[in-house]
Amino acid sequence: MKSYIDWLEKIQSLTSRVVKPDLFKTKEVLDQICHFSSNTKVIVVTGTNGKGSTIELITQMLMNNGKKVGTYTSPHLFEFNERIRVNGIKVTEEEIVEEFESIEKHKGRHELTFFEYSTLAALSVFSKKDLDYLVLEVGIGGRLDTVNIMNADISIVTNIDLDHQKWLGEDVDSIGKEKSGIFRKKKPVVLGSNMPLSVFETAKELSCPTYVLGNEFSIQKQGLIVEYKGSKNSHRSTSFSLREDYVYLDNLAIAITTLDLLGENINFNFLKITEQSKLPGRCEFFEDRYLMDVSHNPSSVSFLKNYLTTSLFDGKRIFAVLGVNEEKDVHGMIRELEDRVSEWFIAEPKMSQPLKKENISQILCKTGSKFTLCDGVSEAFVKADSFADKEAIVLVFGSFFTVNEAYFHLKKIRQAS
Repeated sequence: MKSYIDWLEKIQSLTSRVVKPDLFKTKEVLDQICHFSSNTKVIVVTGTNGKGSTIELITQMLMNNGKKVGTYTSPHLFEFNERIRVNGIKVTEEEIVEEFESIEKHKGRHELTFFEYSTLAALSVFSKKDLDYLVLEVGIGGRLDTVNIMNADISIVTNIDLDHQKWLGEDVDSIGKEKSGIFRKKKPVVLGSNMPLSVFETAKELSCPTYVLGNEFSIQKQGLIVEYKGSKNSHRSTSFSLREDYVYLDNLAIAITTLDLLGENINFNFLKITEQSKLPGRCEFFEDRYLMDVSHNPSSVSFLKNYLTTSLFDGKRIFAVLGVNEEKDVHGMIRELEDRVSEWFIAEPKMSQPLKKENISQILCKTGSKFTLCDGVSEAFVKADSFADKEAIVLVFGSFFTVNEAYFHLKKIRQAS
Protein backbone atom coordinates (compact mmCIF):
# COMPACT_ATOMS: atom_id res chain seq x y z
CA MET A 1 0.00 0.00 0.00
CA LYS A 2 1.29 3.46 -0.94
CA SER A 3 1.89 6.00 1.80
CA TYR A 4 0.05 9.33 1.99
CA ILE A 5 3.11 11.13 0.55
CA ASP A 6 3.46 8.53 -2.21
CA TRP A 7 -0.16 9.02 -3.23
CA LEU A 8 0.12 12.80 -3.33
CA GLU A 9 3.26 12.57 -5.44
CA LYS A 10 1.48 10.18 -7.81
CA ILE A 11 -1.67 12.23 -8.36
CA GLN A 12 -0.03 15.67 -8.44
CA SER A 13 1.54 14.77 -11.77
CA LEU A 14 -1.86 13.88 -13.24
CA THR A 15 -2.96 17.30 -14.46
CA SER A 16 -5.53 18.01 -17.17
CA ARG A 17 -2.57 18.45 -19.51
CA VAL A 18 -1.72 14.78 -18.97
CA VAL A 19 -5.14 13.19 -18.43
CA LYS A 20 -8.35 14.48 -20.01
CA PRO A 21 -11.05 15.27 -17.42
CA ASP A 22 -14.36 13.50 -18.06
CA LEU A 23 -17.54 13.69 -15.97
CA PHE A 24 -18.88 10.41 -17.34
CA LYS A 25 -15.89 8.33 -16.23
CA THR A 26 -15.80 10.09 -12.86
CA LYS A 27 -19.52 9.50 -12.30
CA GLU A 28 -18.98 5.84 -13.17
CA VAL A 29 -16.35 5.53 -10.42
CA LEU A 30 -18.48 7.57 -8.00
CA ASP A 31 -21.45 5.23 -8.39
CA GLN A 32 -19.25 2.29 -7.37
CA ILE A 33 -17.74 3.82 -4.23
CA CYS A 34 -20.39 6.27 -2.91
CA HIS A 35 -23.96 5.87 -1.74
CA PHE A 36 -25.47 9.03 -0.24
CA SER A 37 -28.55 9.25 1.94
CA SER A 38 -31.52 10.93 0.25
CA ASN A 39 -31.62 13.21 3.31
CA THR A 40 -28.20 14.72 2.54
CA LYS A 41 -28.56 18.11 0.87
CA VAL A 42 -25.92 19.35 -1.58
CA ILE A 43 -24.79 22.97 -1.92
CA VAL A 44 -22.46 23.67 -4.86
CA VAL A 45 -20.53 26.96 -5.02
CA THR A 46 -18.78 28.47 -8.03
CA GLY A 47 -17.59 31.96 -8.96
CA THR A 48 -14.43 33.81 -9.89
CA ASN A 49 -13.67 34.96 -6.34
CA GLY A 50 -15.14 34.62 -2.85
CA LYS A 51 -16.00 30.93 -3.03
CA GLY A 52 -13.87 29.87 -0.07
CA SER A 53 -15.19 32.56 2.27
CA THR A 54 -18.80 31.89 1.27
CA ILE A 55 -18.37 28.16 1.84
CA GLU A 56 -16.75 28.71 5.23
CA LEU A 57 -19.59 30.98 6.35
CA ILE A 58 -22.21 28.45 5.25
CA THR A 59 -20.33 25.63 6.98
CA GLN A 60 -20.02 27.50 10.28
CA MET A 61 -23.65 28.62 10.21
CA LEU A 62 -24.89 25.08 9.59
CA MET A 63 -22.65 23.70 12.34
CA ASN A 64 -24.02 26.33 14.73
CA ASN A 65 -27.44 24.92 13.89
CA GLY A 66 -26.29 21.46 14.96
CA LYS A 67 -25.96 20.09 11.44
CA LYS A 68 -23.33 17.61 10.30
CA VAL A 69 -21.46 19.08 7.34
CA GLY A 70 -18.94 17.84 4.81
CA THR A 71 -16.93 20.64 3.20
CA TYR A 72 -14.81 20.30 0.07
CA THR A 73 -12.65 23.21 -1.13
CA SER A 74 -9.64 23.84 -3.34
CA PRO A 75 -6.84 24.59 -3.59
CA HIS A 76 -5.25 24.05 -0.20
CA LEU A 77 -2.88 26.60 1.34
CA PHE A 78 -0.80 24.40 3.65
CA GLU A 79 -1.86 20.73 3.63
CA PHE A 80 -3.82 18.63 1.15
CA ASN A 81 -6.35 17.45 3.73
CA GLU A 82 -7.49 21.05 4.26
CA ARG A 83 -9.62 20.35 1.20
CA ILE A 84 -11.74 17.68 2.89
CA ARG A 85 -13.34 18.50 6.25
CA VAL A 86 -16.15 17.04 8.30
CA ASN A 87 -17.71 19.45 10.78
CA GLY A 88 -14.77 21.79 10.22
CA ILE A 89 -12.12 19.17 11.03
CA LYS A 90 -9.68 17.92 8.40
CA VAL A 91 -9.99 14.23 7.61
CA THR A 92 -7.00 12.11 8.48
CA GLU A 93 -4.21 11.07 6.15
CA GLU A 94 -5.20 7.45 6.77
CA GLU A 95 -8.74 8.11 5.56
CA ILE A 96 -7.44 9.77 2.41
CA VAL A 97 -5.07 6.89 1.64
CA GLU A 98 -7.95 4.44 2.13
CA GLU A 99 -10.06 6.38 -0.38
CA PHE A 100 -7.28 6.64 -2.94
CA GLU A 101 -6.79 2.87 -2.71
CA SER A 102 -10.52 2.34 -3.22
CA ILE A 103 -10.58 4.67 -6.23
CA GLU A 104 -7.61 2.87 -7.74
CA LYS A 105 -9.41 -0.45 -7.28
CA HIS A 106 -12.64 0.72 -8.92
CA LYS A 107 -11.44 3.02 -11.69
CA GLY A 108 -10.79 0.16 -14.07
CA ARG A 109 -9.40 1.32 -17.42
CA HIS A 110 -10.00 4.99 -16.63
CA GLU A 111 -7.18 7.44 -16.00
CA LEU A 112 -8.00 10.21 -13.54
CA THR A 113 -6.68 13.72 -12.95
CA PHE A 114 -5.47 15.09 -9.62
CA PHE A 115 -8.76 16.92 -9.13
CA GLU A 116 -10.80 13.84 -10.02
CA TYR A 117 -8.92 11.76 -7.45
CA SER A 118 -9.35 14.53 -4.86
CA THR A 119 -13.06 15.04 -5.48
CA LEU A 120 -13.87 11.34 -5.50
CA ALA A 121 -11.91 10.85 -2.27
CA ALA A 122 -13.82 13.69 -0.60
CA LEU A 123 -17.22 12.42 -1.73
CA SER A 124 -16.42 8.88 -0.66
CA VAL A 125 -15.38 10.07 2.81
CA PHE A 126 -18.58 12.11 3.09
CA SER A 127 -20.79 9.20 1.98
CA LYS A 128 -19.67 7.21 5.03
CA LYS A 129 -20.42 9.94 7.59
CA ASP A 130 -24.25 10.26 7.51
CA LEU A 131 -24.07 14.01 6.90
CA ASP A 132 -26.88 16.54 6.70
CA TYR A 133 -25.13 18.76 4.16
CA LEU A 134 -22.34 18.71 1.61
CA VAL A 135 -20.87 22.11 0.75
CA LEU A 136 -18.76 21.71 -2.39
CA GLU A 137 -16.50 24.21 -4.13
CA VAL A 138 -16.08 24.07 -7.89
CA GLY A 139 -12.41 24.14 -8.91
CA ILE A 140 -12.63 25.85 -12.32
CA GLY A 141 -15.79 26.78 -14.20
CA GLY A 142 -18.72 24.53 -13.41
CA ARG A 143 -20.18 22.64 -16.35
CA LEU A 144 -17.17 20.35 -16.84
CA ASP A 145 -15.77 20.54 -13.30
CA THR A 146 -15.61 17.22 -11.44
CA VAL A 147 -17.79 18.57 -8.62
CA ASN A 148 -20.62 18.79 -11.16
CA ILE A 149 -21.11 15.01 -10.95
CA MET A 150 -23.20 15.87 -7.88
CA ASN A 151 -26.71 17.28 -8.24
CA ALA A 152 -27.00 20.53 -6.30
CA ASP A 153 -30.07 21.21 -4.17
CA ILE A 154 -28.93 24.85 -4.22
CA SER A 155 -26.37 26.39 -6.59
CA ILE A 156 -24.37 29.52 -5.77
CA VAL A 157 -22.42 31.82 -8.08
CA THR A 158 -20.52 34.35 -5.95
CA ASN A 159 -19.36 36.60 -8.79
CA ILE A 160 -18.08 36.41 -12.36
CA ASP A 161 -15.07 38.13 -13.83
CA LEU A 162 -12.27 37.31 -16.24
CA ASP A 163 -10.08 34.39 -15.14
CA HIS A 164 -9.10 31.03 -16.65
CA GLN A 165 -10.07 32.35 -20.09
CA LYS A 166 -8.11 29.57 -21.76
CA TRP A 167 -10.57 27.07 -20.30
CA LEU A 168 -13.78 29.04 -19.84
CA GLY A 169 -13.96 31.59 -22.66
CA GLU A 170 -12.68 35.06 -23.46
CA ASP A 171 -15.59 37.13 -22.06
CA VAL A 172 -17.74 37.14 -18.93
CA ASP A 173 -20.79 35.89 -20.83
CA SER A 174 -18.93 32.74 -21.91
CA ILE A 175 -17.55 32.29 -18.40
CA GLY A 176 -21.04 32.75 -16.96
CA LYS A 177 -22.37 30.04 -19.26
CA GLU A 178 -19.72 27.60 -18.04
CA LYS A 179 -20.26 28.42 -14.37
CA SER A 180 -24.06 28.16 -14.61
CA GLY A 181 -23.55 24.58 -15.77
CA ILE A 182 -23.95 23.60 -12.09
CA PHE A 183 -27.64 24.65 -12.08
CA ARG A 184 -30.26 21.92 -11.78
CA LYS A 185 -33.83 21.96 -13.06
CA LYS A 186 -36.22 23.85 -10.75
CA LYS A 187 -33.61 24.04 -7.98
CA PRO A 188 -32.89 27.46 -6.41
CA VAL A 189 -29.95 29.58 -7.52
CA VAL A 190 -28.28 32.26 -5.34
CA LEU A 191 -26.28 34.87 -7.23
CA GLY A 192 -23.93 37.69 -6.37
CA SER A 193 -24.36 41.05 -8.10
CA ASN A 194 -23.53 42.04 -11.70
CA MET A 195 -24.08 38.64 -13.28
CA PRO A 196 -23.81 38.32 -17.08
CA LEU A 197 -26.95 37.59 -19.10
CA SER A 198 -25.88 33.99 -19.78
CA VAL A 199 -26.36 33.09 -16.10
CA PHE A 200 -29.95 34.32 -16.10
CA GLU A 201 -30.65 32.59 -19.40
CA THR A 202 -29.49 29.25 -18.00
CA ALA A 203 -31.56 29.75 -14.85
CA LYS A 204 -34.62 30.54 -16.96
CA GLU A 205 -34.11 27.53 -19.25
CA LEU A 206 -34.03 25.27 -16.19
CA SER A 207 -36.89 27.07 -14.39
CA CYS A 208 -34.64 27.78 -11.41
CA PRO A 209 -35.98 30.15 -8.71
CA THR A 210 -33.34 32.89 -8.72
CA TYR A 211 -32.21 35.10 -5.83
CA VAL A 212 -29.85 37.95 -6.69
CA LEU A 213 -27.79 40.14 -4.35
CA GLY A 214 -29.15 43.67 -4.64
CA ASN A 215 -32.57 42.48 -5.82
CA GLU A 216 -34.13 39.67 -3.78
CA PHE A 217 -31.72 40.18 -0.89
CA SER A 218 -29.28 42.83 0.34
CA ILE A 219 -26.86 43.61 3.14
CA GLN A 220 -25.50 46.86 4.49
CA LYS A 221 -23.55 48.19 7.42
CA GLN A 222 -24.71 51.28 9.30
CA GLY A 223 -22.50 52.30 12.18
CA LEU A 224 -22.03 49.25 14.37
CA ILE A 225 -24.95 47.31 12.91
CA VAL A 226 -25.08 44.94 9.95
CA GLU A 227 -28.55 44.54 8.46
CA TYR A 228 -29.61 41.81 6.05
CA LYS A 229 -32.89 41.95 4.14
CA GLY A 230 -34.19 38.99 2.18
CA SER A 231 -37.35 37.84 0.46
CA LYS A 232 -38.09 35.52 3.40
CA ASN A 233 -36.46 37.09 6.47
CA SER A 234 -34.47 40.03 7.78
CA HIS A 235 -31.60 39.88 10.28
CA ARG A 236 -29.69 42.47 12.29
CA SER A 237 -26.52 41.97 14.30
CA THR A 238 -23.38 43.57 15.67
CA SER A 239 -20.86 44.80 13.12
CA PHE A 240 -17.41 43.38 12.59
CA SER A 241 -13.96 44.75 11.87
CA LEU A 242 -12.64 46.48 8.75
CA ARG A 243 -11.18 43.23 7.42
CA GLU A 244 -14.47 41.40 7.80
CA ASP A 245 -16.34 44.27 6.13
CA TYR A 246 -14.26 43.72 3.02
CA VAL A 247 -13.85 39.95 3.09
CA TYR A 248 -17.28 38.84 4.23
CA LEU A 249 -20.12 41.33 3.72
CA ASP A 250 -21.49 40.19 0.33
CA ASN A 251 -20.51 36.58 1.01
CA LEU A 252 -22.39 36.72 4.31
CA ALA A 253 -25.53 37.87 2.49
CA ILE A 254 -25.23 34.97 0.05
CA ALA A 255 -24.74 32.51 2.92
CA ILE A 256 -27.75 33.80 4.86
CA THR A 257 -29.97 33.62 1.77
CA THR A 258 -28.86 30.03 1.18
CA LEU A 259 -29.75 29.00 4.73
CA ASP A 260 -33.08 30.82 4.54
CA LEU A 261 -33.93 28.90 1.38
CA LEU A 262 -32.98 25.64 3.10
CA GLY A 263 -35.36 26.45 5.94
CA GLU A 264 -32.59 26.73 8.52
CA ASN A 265 -33.15 28.96 11.53
CA ILE A 266 -30.82 31.95 11.67
CA ASN A 267 -30.32 33.31 15.15
CA PHE A 268 -26.70 34.22 15.67
CA ASN A 269 -24.24 37.02 16.11
CA PHE A 270 -22.58 37.98 12.81
CA LEU A 271 -19.39 38.86 14.67
CA LYS A 272 -19.19 35.34 16.15
CA ILE A 273 -19.77 33.70 12.76
CA THR A 274 -17.16 35.78 10.95
CA GLU A 275 -14.64 35.09 13.71
CA GLN A 276 -15.28 31.36 13.32
CA SER A 277 -15.03 31.61 9.54
CA LYS A 278 -11.65 33.28 9.15
CA LEU A 279 -9.54 31.71 6.45
CA PRO A 280 -5.76 32.22 6.29
CA GLY A 281 -4.46 34.09 3.29
CA ARG A 282 -7.60 36.14 2.66
CA CYS A 283 -6.69 39.77 3.36
CA GLU A 284 -4.92 38.43 6.44
CA PHE A 285 -3.11 41.22 8.25
CA PHE A 286 -0.96 40.42 11.26
CA GLU A 287 1.82 41.88 13.42
CA ASP A 288 0.74 45.28 12.03
CA ARG A 289 3.14 44.60 9.15
CA TYR A 290 2.38 41.53 7.04
CA LEU A 291 -0.57 41.28 4.66
CA MET A 292 -1.11 37.90 2.99
CA ASP A 293 -3.66 37.50 0.23
CA VAL A 294 -4.16 34.70 -2.30
CA SER A 295 -5.66 37.06 -4.92
CA HIS A 296 -4.61 35.85 -8.35
CA ASN A 297 -6.63 37.79 -10.92
CA PRO A 298 -7.40 41.49 -11.52
CA SER A 299 -10.85 41.22 -9.93
CA SER A 300 -9.54 39.85 -6.63
CA VAL A 301 -6.61 42.29 -6.65
CA SER A 302 -9.13 45.13 -7.09
CA PHE A 303 -10.84 43.81 -3.96
CA LEU A 304 -7.44 43.82 -2.20
CA LYS A 305 -6.84 47.39 -3.39
CA ASN A 306 -10.09 48.51 -1.77
CA TYR A 307 -9.03 46.91 1.49
CA LEU A 308 -5.77 48.88 1.31
CA THR A 309 -7.81 52.12 1.26
CA THR A 310 -9.07 51.49 4.81
CA SER A 311 -7.72 53.36 7.81
CA LEU A 312 -5.54 50.37 8.74
CA PHE A 313 -3.15 51.34 5.96
CA ASP A 314 -3.38 55.16 5.94
CA GLY A 315 -0.01 56.67 5.04
CA LYS A 316 1.76 53.32 4.98
CA ARG A 317 4.08 52.38 2.12
CA ILE A 318 3.56 48.99 0.50
CA PHE A 319 6.42 46.64 -0.40
CA ALA A 320 4.90 43.86 -2.50
CA VAL A 321 6.05 40.28 -3.08
CA LEU A 322 4.48 38.94 -6.26
CA GLY A 323 4.56 35.47 -7.85
CA VAL A 324 1.90 34.16 -10.27
CA ASN A 325 0.93 31.36 -12.61
CA GLU A 326 1.86 31.89 -16.26
CA GLU A 327 -1.79 31.83 -17.34
CA LYS A 328 -2.80 34.78 -15.15
CA ASP A 329 -3.39 38.35 -16.28
CA VAL A 330 -0.43 39.74 -14.37
CA HIS A 331 -0.60 43.02 -16.32
CA GLY A 332 -4.12 43.60 -14.99
CA MET A 333 -3.07 42.62 -11.47
CA ILE A 334 -0.14 45.06 -11.48
CA ARG A 335 -2.28 47.82 -12.96
CA GLU A 336 -4.64 47.60 -9.97
CA LEU A 337 -1.82 48.27 -7.48
CA GLU A 338 0.90 50.13 -9.37
CA ASP A 339 -0.04 53.49 -7.83
CA ARG A 340 -0.10 52.00 -4.31
CA VAL A 341 3.06 49.86 -4.25
CA SER A 342 6.38 51.57 -3.46
CA GLU A 343 8.55 48.67 -4.59
CA TRP A 344 7.98 45.22 -6.10
CA PHE A 345 9.88 42.02 -5.29
CA ILE A 346 9.31 39.48 -8.04
CA ALA A 347 9.81 35.72 -7.76
CA GLU A 348 8.73 32.46 -9.32
CA PRO A 349 6.79 30.36 -6.79
CA LYS A 350 7.35 26.61 -6.58
CA MET A 351 4.52 25.56 -8.87
CA SER A 352 4.19 23.69 -12.15
CA GLN A 353 3.97 26.72 -14.46
CA PRO A 354 5.11 29.95 -12.80
CA LEU A 355 5.27 33.11 -14.87
CA LYS A 356 8.93 33.92 -15.48
CA LYS A 357 10.12 36.85 -13.39
CA GLU A 358 11.70 38.40 -16.50
CA ASN A 359 8.24 38.59 -18.09
CA ILE A 360 6.88 40.42 -15.06
CA SER A 361 9.88 42.77 -15.08
CA GLN A 362 9.05 43.83 -18.65
CA ILE A 363 5.59 44.93 -17.52
CA LEU A 364 6.98 46.79 -14.51
CA CYS A 365 9.58 48.56 -16.70
CA LYS A 366 6.76 50.00 -18.80
CA THR A 367 5.00 51.34 -15.70
CA GLY A 368 8.18 52.95 -14.36
CA SER A 369 7.83 51.00 -11.12
CA LYS A 370 10.75 50.19 -8.87
CA PHE A 371 11.36 46.45 -8.62
CA THR A 372 13.84 43.73 -7.64
CA LEU A 373 14.07 40.27 -9.21
CA CYS A 374 14.60 37.51 -6.67
CA ASP A 375 15.59 33.85 -6.66
CA GLY A 376 12.46 32.46 -5.06
CA VAL A 377 9.65 33.69 -2.82
CA SER A 378 11.71 33.34 0.38
CA GLU A 379 14.37 35.69 -0.93
CA ALA A 380 11.70 38.11 -2.18
CA PHE A 381 10.06 38.09 1.23
CA VAL A 382 13.36 38.68 3.07
CA LYS A 383 14.29 41.57 0.79
CA ALA A 384 10.87 43.19 1.00
CA ASP A 385 10.94 42.88 4.79
CA SER A 386 14.44 44.37 5.03
CA PHE A 387 13.83 47.21 2.55
CA ALA A 388 10.52 48.24 4.13
CA ASP A 389 10.72 50.87 6.85
CA LYS A 390 9.31 50.22 10.32
CA GLU A 391 5.85 51.61 9.52
CA ALA A 392 5.57 50.02 6.06
CA ILE A 393 3.53 46.98 5.00
CA VAL A 394 4.92 43.83 3.41
CA LEU A 395 2.27 42.51 1.04
CA VAL A 396 2.44 38.96 -0.38
CA PHE A 397 -0.01 38.00 -3.15
CA GLY A 398 -0.50 36.45 -6.58
CA SER A 399 -1.02 32.74 -5.83
CA PHE A 400 -1.75 30.22 -3.10
CA PHE A 401 1.78 28.93 -3.74
CA THR A 402 3.33 32.36 -3.21
CA VAL A 403 1.51 32.92 0.07
CA ASN A 404 2.31 29.38 1.22
CA GLU A 405 6.07 29.88 0.72
CA ALA A 406 6.05 33.25 2.47
CA TYR A 407 4.12 31.80 5.42
CA PHE A 408 6.58 28.96 5.87
CA HIS A 409 9.57 31.26 5.61
CA LEU A 410 8.13 33.63 8.21
CA LYS A 411 7.36 30.69 10.49
CA LYS A 412 10.97 29.48 10.13
CA ILE A 413 12.28 32.94 11.05
CA ARG A 414 10.02 33.11 14.12
CA GLN A 415 11.09 29.64 15.30
CA ALA A 416 14.78 30.51 14.93
CA SER A 417 14.53 33.80 16.83
